[in-house]
Amino acid sequence: MRQENTDLWCTLALDEKAVRQFALENDALRLVACVLPLPARPRQAPTSRS
Repeated sequence: MRQENTDLWCTLALDEKAVRQFALENDALRLVACVLPLPARPRQAPTSRS
């Protein structure tokens, strides 16, 4: 049980680090990117799959 907890804490720490890195990269991209909105298009009713 203790080993599982240790493994989970290690995984959590790695995940937190990855999320922080993604957030930093996202912020950096938003500063330099020019985001253009996509043109609106009418929604279509979902088709049934038979």
